[in-house]
Amino acid sequence: MKRLSKIAFGLAMFVLALAPLNVQAEATYANTDWANLQQQLITSLDSPVESIQVSAMQHIVFFSTNFSENVNFRSSTDTLMRIYTDHEDERMRVLALQALNAIGGYIIMEQLADHVETESSERVRKLTKAVLANYYRA
Repeated sequence: MKRLSKIAFGLAMFVLALAPLNVQAEATYANTDWANLQQQLITSLDSPVESIQVSAMQHIVFFSTNFSENVNFRSSTDTLMRIYTDHEDERMRVLALQALNAIGGYIIMEQLADHVETESSERVRKLTKAVLANYYRA
């Protein structure tokens, strides 16, 4: 039961991270150079410094969720999928999954579906199944 509570809490936090931004905060980004921002974040995913990769993925989640009409991170899919499938740190893999989910799209979801059953981490497998269930239910 305790384990189920942790999973439910984890899923709730995952969904909460994708909650929409309020109107006042949107004004903050009114004059943003979206193409430059997008390119910087995509380039940062290949940084040898893990904290830069983490920051880039967090920002990809944020901007894909709240400003999807201004950004397109589809060109980062291969890098994010590599982090999701190959990174040794489960937390990095979950963050890559969040970024892939925020970017969305049929091709990404098909790649996740192809990988989910062979996933070795129970946590990553369950979160991936939740992402897939949410996508295909919508």
